[in-house]
Amino acid sequence: MLISFKKKYIFMHSRKTAGSSITVLLNKDLGPRDIQIGAWPDALDAGGKYNDHAISIIKRNLNQIIKESIKHSLFKKKIAINHNSINKSIKKYAAQEYGLTNGAHSSAMQVMFFAKEYWDSFFKFAFIRNPWDHAISDFYWKVKNRNIKNVDFKEFLFRLADPHRLDKEKTRPSIITNWSIYTINEKVALDFIGRYENLEKDLEKIENIIGVKLDINSIWSKSNIRKKNKSIADYYDEESIELVRQIYKKEIEEFNYQIPF
Repeated sequence: MLISFKKKYIFMHSRKTAGSSITVLLNKDLGPRDIQIGAWPDALDAGGKYNDHAISIIKRNLNQIIKESIKHSLFKKKIAINHNSINKSIKKYAAQEYGLTNGAHSSAMQVMFFAKEYWDSFFKFAFIRNPWDHAISDFYWKVKNRNIKNVDFKEFLFRLADPHRLDKEKTRPSIITNWSIYTINEKVALDFIGRYENLEKDLEKIENIIGVKLDINSIWSKSNIRKKNKSIADYYDEESIELVRQIYKKEIEEFNYQIPF
């Protein structure tokens, strides 16, 4: 999530929609007071830097960050700042001081309440993704990426569909869908909702509005996790198709998403 006072926009970071990559691009034109929550290690890896707002939070948590960086340096066997620790510190500060309890994926309601002075006048945008594709991406991020062997794709969907289902491996994300990130009182509350399926063209539209270069091909954060040799259809049978329809019911109805195979 990013609030830019410099460029007068609010980027709502929905999960598994290239949000980290978009944040990396936005970081390249970050103003000193702008609030970026999440994706700091990715931004720094891409040549970005901490702004004044982030540095002020780092100073507040300097002792803890130094401790974490010493541990990190010992593990790496070289002197290194633990940017993940800094990322967590910024998220914690935002939760405690701003009421943004879901960090980078804070809800539109929370952000509106925190930034009520700017909410109506700033350009607000986010991205959505076909639910049947989104579910696969989330499965790889939460299960395959962590090398969990005993949870297959359908079991993952069962866990998303039923919040009371046993999940000892903690594969269920804290936010099941992105609905709360771009809606308030069940209605879309942002000025522009781009589609992951139309990412480059929709980023061009946003670029023209906010005046920040958004060449997604220059940076893909958290990519190459999912297998490229399997099609979306390979993951599904009739039962899993219906599970996705149940889990993402609101998104499917609001944005008229269809099964993409």
